Amino acid sequence: DHFNKGIYDIHIDLRHVPLLEHRPEKEMLGLEAHNVMATSITTLSAVSRVGDLVEVLRGCSHYGFPVVDSESDQFLGMLDRSTLMHVLCLGGEYGVFT
Repeated sequence: DHFNKGIYDIHIDLRHVPLLEHRPEKEMLGLEAHNVMATSITTLSAVSRVGDLVEVLRGCSHYGFPVVDSESDQFLGMLDRSTLMHVLCLGGEYGVFT
């Protein structure tokens, strides 16, 4: 490891595995969450129409959506884009939405 990268590090790079280093780079030491997070957040209601969900997916490129209670605006959890797309595709495939 003193002369080149270790075999495990090479495999991690080849497989494009996201991995945090043990020590942050100097530029990252002063960063806080608000420096890198999106300012326009798209939330999903716990109860939504399929058409609304499709419009949200078409209208933005976010990878995750906070799910909130529509009455209290209380955070209920996160829904990632791939899961939402998978559920919508399966629902369409099995005729759930007709």
